[in-house]
Amino acid sequence: MRRKTLILCGFALVLSLGIAFWLSPWAEWLDDKAVDQQFRLLRSIAVKPAARKVIVVGINDDTFDALPEPMALWHPHIGDLFTAMSVAPAAAVSVDIVLPERSYDFLVAGYDRKLLSGLVAMKAKVPVFLGQTVDDTGYLRNLFPPLISLAGLEALGMVLVRPDGDGTVRRYQRYLHFGDTQILTLVGRMAEALDLDMRGEGLIDYSVGEAIEYVSLQDVLAWWEAGDTLRIAETFADRFVFFGVVLPFTDRHDLPVRLAAWEPDSYHLPGVLIHAQALRSVQSGGLIAPAPAWTGVVAVMLMSLLWWLGGRPVLAVSVTVLVALGLWAGSTWMLWHGTFFPVAGVLIVGLVAVGGRMATEGALSFREKRRLRRSFSRYVSPHVLSEILAGGIKPELGGERRRVCVLFSDIRDFTTRSESQPPEYSVMLLNRYFEVMTRAIHHYDGTIGTFMGDGIFAFYGAPRALDNPSLNAMLTAKRMLAHLEVFNKTLEKENIEVIRIGIGLHTGDAVIGHVGSRTRNEYTAIGDTVNTAARLEGVTKLIGLPLAISEDTAADLGDEWLLKDCGLQPVRGRRDVRVFGWQSDVPEPGQD
Repeated sequence: MRRKTLILCGFALVLSLGIAFWLSPWAEWLDDKAVDQQFRLLRSIAVKPAARKVIVVGINDDTFDALPEPMALWHPHIGDLFTAMSVAPAAAVSVDIVLPERSYDFLVAGYDRKLLSGLVAMKAKVPVFLGQTVDDTGYLRNLFPPLISLAGLEALGMVLVRPDGDGTVRRYQRYLHFGDTQILTLVGRMAEALDLDMRGEGLIDYSVGEAIEYVSLQDVLAWWEAGDTLRIAETFADRFVFFGVVLPFTDRHDLPVRLAAWEPDSYHLPGVLIHAQALRSVQSGGLIAPAPAWTGVVAVMLMSLLWWLGGRPVLAVSVTVLVALGLWAGSTWMLWHGTFFPVAGVLIVGLVAVGGRMATEGALSFREKRRLRRSFSRYVSPHVLSEILAGGIKPELGGERRRVCVLFSDIRDFTTRSESQPPEYSVMLLNRYFEVMTRAIHHYDGTIGTFMGDGIFAFYGAPRALDNPSLNAMLTAKRMLAHLEVFNKTLEKENIEVIRIGIGLHTGDAVIGHVGSRTRNEYTAIGDTVNTAARLEGVTKLIGLPLAISEDTAADLGDEWLLKDCGLQPVRGRRDVRVFGWQSDVPEPGQD
């Protein structure tokens, strides 16, 4: 019940945090980065055709070399550009530069005439839109009144743009608000005048149109001066023309895509391209509107359901990958068709749901294993417990054939000894003895099958495979005898009769696995190898040595141990067995 409550609370937490994250600035930041990648993907697959081409007339570094006057005195040159646009004729002309605030006739009589006459000529043939901006104090910058009179108030639009928090310009507005005043943006003004359907605000559709080209101002002026009206018409006829700066360090903004044909590797581009792309978006279906907020909430709730798959990691990862790919593909398709669905935040919620559930399951499993290890470490061998916790030992009844070395040990005359002592005293002595012997068995990777009264049954080679199970068993027997000697000295100090033991070792095949019923079983070894080892423990009385070793075990040990050949010995219930003996005062190779 506690586990179910924890899982349910975890799901509620993931759902709550998921919705909170989806509404947070971090999710918005991720969604903006995701939509950048989607726009780039769409442009790499198939650029959406623009309803009408746009082109930029740009002021570059060479323009300042070609035109000797300061930029504030370019009235005649801009007037020539306007006049040239009237012979194209372009579909519309938008001016994204700072036009003069005042007359310069005080310098030269009639200096403003060419600019004003050019504006009149262009407006007679082409819709004209003039950009407005603000001064250093944040107030609307004035234009030379005759310019406003000739162009008309309906031609004025704000050229400021508002980047997102990361500095990238993705969105465009029909209106910009300055306190209680709202002013149409440049493209908002164009949409109104050209009868284009423009939403109030939305993403600029950066999947529309090929990279934008530009022609330098000085080139257009040269064509006009040379009377090459045909080239002017071929370049600008029926196009939206944007007049602005394309300088390397002036009015630059980060864009999601590489939009400038003359800078094919750059995302940091002139601001005039933002207005040009916003206009292409409006005339090709409108700005991209966000999906209704409820769709995101529903998506977050659905993604949170992945929590319930976290308990099955392979299925959870597979489903999460498929869902993520489906969401990415679906949101990209929606973006192509004019709707922005914030997919990144939703995907993060799904990853958190799956990862959180898997982490929870891992923590619960770790806690359960700790509990099991703490509870059952005294009942089963550490190696058996480790294999159970690692999933190496299956709970099903049955087993597998393995080559093992079986160790049987028994205390001499313990039954007779117990008859004259209280049961509690016998149990206490056995517990002290088993504590010492168990450490010796576990030290050499032995598995205790069971304690049988005053006897110990252990085996080597399962569940942990060993290179030489017989060697591990032999080293254990040696350590048991050494520990027994120390233990007996302690008993002598306590005026307790010392203990003598016999140990039998035999190596061969045995069936290792769970034996018992479905409700109660134990991990053990069975077979003739086990029976033979048990009989050999009794042979120690016949050979007068504490350790009796079968011929099979002796063969695995080799000649280094200086075993004593005791010949054929009678073994109850079977034919005579060749037995080897060993005593602790005989030198042996290696160390404990």
